[in-house]
Amino acid sequence: MKNLVVLVLMVVMLLAVNMAEAQFGFGAQSTKQQPATDTTRKTSPTTPTKPTTPTKPTTPTKPTLPTRPTTTSTTKRATPTVVPTKPSPTPTRKPLILL
Repeated sequence: MKNLVVLVLMVVMLLAVNMAEAQFGFGAQSTKQQPATDTTRKTSPTTPTKPTTPTKPTTPTKPTLPTRPTTTSTTKRATPTVVPTKPSPTPTRKPLILL
C-alpha cells in the first residue's frame, strides 16, 4: 500500500514537472533552437505616402459639468420597518426505509 502511494506521488510530480517545462520553458529540454533570422532578405522599398492634411482641433461636444461638492450629511436615514412573518410550516416527510 505504501509503495502504491509513493508510485502515485512520483507520477504526479513527473506530470507537474512536464507541465512546468512546457509552460515556462525551463528544465532539461529548454535548449530549443531559435529560428535563424534571414539577414540577406531585402525589404521592398516603401512608397512615400502623401502628407495628411492637418485637421482642425476637436472641440468637446458637451461642456464639462462642475463637480458637486461633497458634504457630510448629519440627517438620519429612515430605518425600514421589519414586518414579522408567519413561520413556514415544516413539510411532512415520509420515513425513509432502508432495505
